[in-house]
Amino acid sequence: CHIVQLAISQKQILGYVDGCVVPHQRSEAVVKQQCAMLQRPVGAAERGAPGLPVASLEAARECLRAILGLAPACEPREVPLPNVKRLFRSQ
Repeated sequence: CHIVQLAISQKQILGYVDGCVVPHQRSEAVVKQQCAMLQRPVGAAERGAPGLPVASLEAARECLRAILGLAPACEPREVPLPNVKRLFRSQ
């Protein structure tokens, strides 16, 4: 187990896809790095998720302010991290 963990975390020989160990070049980390270099979102259709529009940075800020209650005339509140993604998608 320790050797596998080192191959994943430090040597980048192995990686993960959907919770399974795969060669690093086929891992989710490599896909995310390639998409980041191309400044494109990670393909939602490849992951089986419905296609969602890409929000601008300002729209994302406004949505996060609303979720956290930081918008004018709102009371600040705490939101568990797993709920943030769900709330973003619902708005």
